[in-house]
Amino acid sequence: MLHFPRFLTPVLAAALLAAMTPAGHAQFFFFGDPPSRKARQAPAREAPPPAPLPAQALVPAPFAEQASFNDTARFLAGLPVQNNSLEQVARDPVWQGHAASFNKSWRQLESQRLSKIRAWSRAHIKDRAGAPIFYMFSGPDFLYADAFYPEASTYILSGLEPVGRIPVINEYSRRALGNLRSSMASSISLSFFITKNMKHQLRETALSGTLPILMVYIARAEKTIDDITLVTLSPDGTVAPVDRSAPQRGVQGVKITFHGGAGKAKQTLYYFSTDVSDSGVKNSGFLKFVESFGRGDALFKAASYLPHSGNFSQVRDFVINNAEYVVQDDSGIPVVYFKPDQWTLHPFGRYLGPIAIFPGRFQNQLADIYRRGSVKPLDWGMGYRWRTNESNVLLAVRKDIGTRKQLRPAISESPVVKPQPVEAAVPAAPAAAERAAPSTTATTPATPSPSAPLVMPAAPVQAEAVATPAETAPPAPPAEIQAKPALPTDAAQQSTSSQ
Repeated sequence: MLHFPRFLTPVLAAALLAAMTPAGHAQFFFFGDPPSRKARQAPAREAPPPAPLPAQALVPAPFAEQASFNDTARFLAGLPVQNNSLEQVARDPVWQGHAASFNKSWRQLESQRLSKIRAWSRAHIKDRAGAPIFYMFSGPDFLYADAFYPEASTYILSGLEPVGRIPVINEYSRRALGNLRSSMASSISLSFFITKNMKHQLRETALSGTLPILMVYIARAEKTIDDITLVTLSPDGTVAPVDRSAPQRGVQGVKITFHGGAGKAKQTLYYFSTDVSDSGVKNSGFLKFVESFGRGDALFKAASYLPHSGNFSQVRDFVINNAEYVVQDDSGIPVVYFKPDQWTLHPFGRYLGPIAIFPGRFQNQLADIYRRGSVKPLDWGMGYRWRTNESNVLLAVRKDIGTRKQLRPAISESPVVKPQPVEAAVPAAPAAAERAAPSTTATTPATPSPSAPLVMPAAPVQAEAVATPAETAPPAPPAEIQAKPALPTDAAQQSTSSQ
């Protein structure tokens, strides 16, 4: 554990931490052993573009040719593989070290955060089994989507990171296990991804893209993966399996089906690599696809305050009109958009305002809720202020929750794409979803903030208690939110959320 003098700002502390932490230890710079000291090195330069992967990187090792999607996910997650033909994996020292690292960090993550979030969810989010989850700005953050909404029927995630390939077990994926751990480091330690880290650590390796991370989180959530299908999303909102023999058009995504054990209902996860700004969703079909599921629930975490921006009004309005439960930190939808006659607001934790890298995003109305209302404490933390006594969580519950009519979007009956022999699996040119994407989803720089004592009472706060007539139906982002705009306005700059 590294300690910083009190006079250092959170931003400087995060910068020093990132500079001093070797990639191999990155996932443990809060939950594990301190990194070993190394000689001071010159600042790293921008890495050159990676060389294309050899064809063999997409071919399973002989001992793993019959590995199922679930076996592969457990291999990536450092969990015992339930296939006798994969005994070689369990004897591999590299994999054993990978498994030991993940096991250590997961034990602490589970005890300090995930188990507490699940207990909080059971106490405050009632009768939501079978509802779809809308989690924009998520990146590959299934971890927290599952913790808050464990019985959802469908998880719909989005970010700018590419999906990547369906991984296979071979020497190339074995060598990439360290990069996989590093790419998940901040998600495990801080609760959100760091865009810059993911951009470099999910480069052209055998485990590039978001799909390997999604598989790890599903496996670590004790789910069994039944199927994985690469898909494309059309402008009319329908999805179809990828046809490798044809040029790739539309939004690239992946569909994963899984279940949680005997007697548990099957669940589905969709992740789409797409720009959800107003200009991005205009012709992508993404909101049409999400709308086809009917009403559901939503999650915002470390969303770079993008829902505060006028350039993300369509996604914000969609959630306001179609969600019944919304769980978010203050980087989600500003409270002035939750109309008092439609929503009840339940604040938890402590609202200290945005960290320094997000100026102009302080919400006076939210501060009033925390100052004048009865606020329940949190014994866990998430978001940019991830420390337990600094985090804020707002639970917004729609007042007119009715009978849910879930709809299902159509998916074509084209054959499902599975890992194939190298000649068939490697296209002449990389698919759009596999090319390098701009700085992406979910995240933002990690900026630890100083601790402070927590003293909070308890009870739900009605939105009526804090909103004024002028704030109940704002035609545009409130003036206080427009001050000092610090958010990106185009897809190439989007820094998205979470974990």
